[in-house]
Amino acid sequence: MGKSNEAPKEPFFKKIKEMKKTKVKKPKSNQLLHVPLSRAKWRRVTSVTLTGMVTLSLFFNVYYFNKYQKIRNDVKKANETLEQSIKDKQKDDLLVQNGAVVFGQKFLKDYINLAQGKENQEKRVANLKPYFIEDFNIQQFEEYKDFAGERKIGNISYIQRERINSKLANYHFLVEYSIVTNGKQKVKEKVKEKVNENGQEVEKEVEKEVEKDVPKEVKRLNEVIIPLTTDGKGYAVVDIPTLKDRKLDSAITYKAKDDLQFTSTPTADENKKIDEFLNDYFKAFTENVEQIKYLSNDTQTLKDYKFTKIENKKVSKTDDNKYFAQLTVLFNEKETGLPISQNLEIEFEKQSGDFHITAIK
Repeated sequence: MGKSNEAPKEPFFKKIKEMKKTKVKKPKSNQLLHVPLSRAKWRRVTSVTLTGMVTLSLFFNVYYFNKYQKIRNDVKKANETLEQSIKDKQKDDLLVQNGAVVFGQKFLKDYINLAQGKENQEKRVANLKPYFIEDFNIQQFEEYKDFAGERKIGNISYIQRERINSKLANYHFLVEYSIVTNGKQKVKEKVKEKVNENGQEVEKEVEKEVEKDVPKEVKRLNEVIIPLTTDGKGYAVVDIPTLKDRKLDSAITYKAKDDLQFTSTPTADENKKIDEFLNDYFKAFTENVEQIKYLSNDTQTLKDYKFTKIENKKVSKTDDNKYFAQLTVLFNEKETGLPISQNLEIEFEKQSGDFHITAIK
C-alpha cells in the first residue's frame, strides 16, 4: 500500500482546547468612551459658557429695563392726561361758578354807563379794555362822538347761563337802563319885559313861549347776553354784548294734581272741630310758637305776624281718616298792621282722637 499525500488531521479535542484558550472580547455596550480634554479646550469651553451667560443676562436686563421704562412712561403719560383733564374740568367748572355772574354784573355797570363828553367816553373805553380778551379792538364798536346824551344803568338781574362749549358760555342778564338826551323844546316861561302902559314904559313879568334845551329820558328793559371765557383763573369777555327783548311773564294754565284720592267730605260736627283745630294751629303759628310742635310735623312759624282769619276753606276726607284742606289764611304784620294772605294746602289726620298736621304746602 502506498502512502497518502493528505496532511495528517489534528485530533478534534485538541482544536476544542485551543478554541477555549482563544477568548473573543465583546465590547461593553454601557461603557462610555473617555476622551481626555486639554487645558486649552477647557478654557475655551468655560469662556464661551460665561460669555453666553453674561450676554443672556444683559439681554434680559435690557429687555426688562425697556419694559419698565415703557410702563413708567405710560403711567406718567396717564397721570399727565388725568392732571390735564382735571385742570380742564376746573376751567370748565369755573364757567358755572357764581364768580362769572359777579364778573358779568361788574362788566355791565361799566359797559352800560355812558357819560357825556369826549373825555368821559375815552375814559370809559380804557376802563372796558381789561374786561375783554387780548387784542380785542373795542374802539371799533364803541363810537359815540355823534351821540349828545348819556346812558345810565338801573337794576341788573341774572337770568341764565347758556353753555356753548367747554371754553365759552353766554350769560344772560335782564338790565334796566335809561337814555337821557337834550332836545329843543318849546316851553312857557315867565320873563320880564318892558311894556308901554298909558304912555309910559314899565317893566312887567309876562308869560312867553321860549325854546330851551330840555333833557329827555327814555327807560329801557332788555336782555343783555355776554359771551364769557376762562383760563381757569379768571374771566374775559369774548365779544361785545348783544341786546334782545325778553318777556319773562307768560299766560299759563295750571291745575294742581291731587296726591290723595278723596272720597267724601267731613260731617257738620267734624267741620266744626276742624275749624277749631285750624284756628288754634294758626294762632300758635304766630303767637304760641312752643305749642306748634304738638299740632304739626312742620314746626316753622311766622312770629312777626298775627293771625286774623281763615277764608275759602275746602276740606275733603279719605276712607282711612286722612283730611286735606285748601284755604286762604289772613295775617297782619304786628308792628305796621300790613295785611298779607297765603294760600295753603294742608294734610292732617286724627291721632288718638286729636287732629295733627302731617304736611303743609
